[in-house]
Amino acid sequence: MKLGISQKIILLFIFLVIILTAGIGTYFVRRERTMLLSEFDERARMLLSSAVTNSEYPLLVGDVETIDKIGKGILKQRDVVFYEIIDKEGKSVLQEGTQKERGVRKYSSPILTERQTVTEELLLGSKAKVSEEIGKVSLTLSIDSLMEKINEVRKAIGLLVILGIVLASLFINLLVRFVLGRPINRLMKGIEVISGGDLSYKVPLKTRDEIGMLATSFNRMTEELQKTTVSRDELVKEATEREKAEKELKEAYDKLKQVNLELMQERSAIMNMLKDLEEANKDLKRTQAQLIQTAKMASIGQLAAGLAHEINNPLTGVLNNVQLIKMEMESKTEALSPAELKEVLDVIEESALRCKKITQSLLDFSHASKAAIQPILVNEIVEKVINLISYELRLQNIIIQTGFSGQLPLIQGNPQLLQQVFMNLIANSQWAIKKKSGTEGGTITIKTEYDSPKDRVNIYLSDAGIGMSSETVNRLFEPFFTTKEIGEGTGLGLSVLYGIIQGHKGTIEVESEIGKGTTFKISLPAFHQKETV
Repeated sequence: MKLGISQKIILLFIFLVIILTAGIGTYFVRRERTMLLSEFDERARMLLSSAVTNSEYPLLVGDVETIDKIGKGILKQRDVVFYEIIDKEGKSVLQEGTQKERGVRKYSSPILTERQTVTEELLLGSKAKVSEEIGKVSLTLSIDSLMEKINEVRKAIGLLVILGIVLASLFINLLVRFVLGRPINRLMKGIEVISGGDLSYKVPLKTRDEIGMLATSFNRMTEELQKTTVSRDELVKEATEREKAEKELKEAYDKLKQVNLELMQERSAIMNMLKDLEEANKDLKRTQAQLIQTAKMASIGQLAAGLAHEINNPLTGVLNNVQLIKMEMESKTEALSPAELKEVLDVIEESALRCKKITQSLLDFSHASKAAIQPILVNEIVEKVINLISYELRLQNIIIQTGFSGQLPLIQGNPQLLQQVFMNLIANSQWAIKKKSGTEGGTITIKTEYDSPKDRVNIYLSDAGIGMSSETVNRLFEPFFTTKEIGEGTGLGLSVLYGIIQGHKGTIEVESEIGKGTTFKISLPAFHQKETV
């Protein structure tokens, strides 16, 4: 037997009502039981308190007859089945009734009396009282009458629960049949009529609940069905239009396929173009390296005379001192003392080291920049460049002032490329000072510092040259841009310099004012070597 949706909903609601009423009934039964037990215990405690109070004095003076009367009176009280008084030695003074173990609740309380004691306070005029246990009262009450009341409460609540379930079931049955059953039957009738071909039938339901909305949707569906019922000619026309649309779709697909082929060809061309660009980029890098090397050679050519004079001076000193020693050795007079000889040899050693330092700086600068990136100290790089160009600057009355920080961390870079950077900047400052002051010369200031918050090493190179306008500063690093006359510059020096600084993850900034000079600021990231164990 299949159950309809109405029967299922009715059974579900009845089940929920049973669970709800059963839970409520259980709650009230437990509540009434707790209240009855509380009243029973309160009456027992009052009876026990009365027995303790009445038995204190007779037990204290040993009045057995009075104690016996008290016990019989207690035993006559409702539900009392056993009464016993025990003295302070633990002996039973009185037992009344029958001792039971089941269906009873037992209560007991000590019998206390107060006595005065002689203490220091008594000697001083005060008294102290001490409570003393002289016995104990035990009381046993039967709970038969209590259980009868509890059972009566259970029966009454049970009847109310059953009655509530029956009434709720009848109400739910009527409600579901009226609210759900009748509308569903009308919907089913409408389906049968429409399935028979009568699309004009309307389900007569105007309720505002979900079933009413369903009926409205059902009626709207039949209206749409009526509208979409077409003749055979219309169906043929629709098939023809569909065939035409499929043909157009195929043509569009062929066009799309052709466009896709053209895109693939263009993609291949772009890939070839990218390869050409990569080759061009490699050629550009090689050309840049050649430009850097050419600039180095040009700088060496410009420094050649000054470097030759720088090397010639200490070599002349070495030669003169060697000739002096030879003369002293050939002379028949007294030779040089050891102290004098050491002084001459110190001069020779100092001159030779000076030549070596200049030669080594020149070799480091002139080599092609194949050195690997390595930890370096900026101050040392700048000092090497100054050693190379200092003589030429002195000839033009140009002084280099340095302010090197002693707390600089290392940086990572290519030493030869960085030497090229500082050589170009000093050469530009030299040209700017010469343009402004001629043979009077000027000052080039080089400072270094460590920017701790940003963890960067900053190098400042300032001159008192002719300066530049803001328009010139904005175009300063463009390739082939120069303010020098033809033959004085190519316009590639600062452009190459800018690329080198960017390759070292650094930045370069320029501040200049016409007639006052220019300041270049180079900022490079610091490098901290990890400690090794």
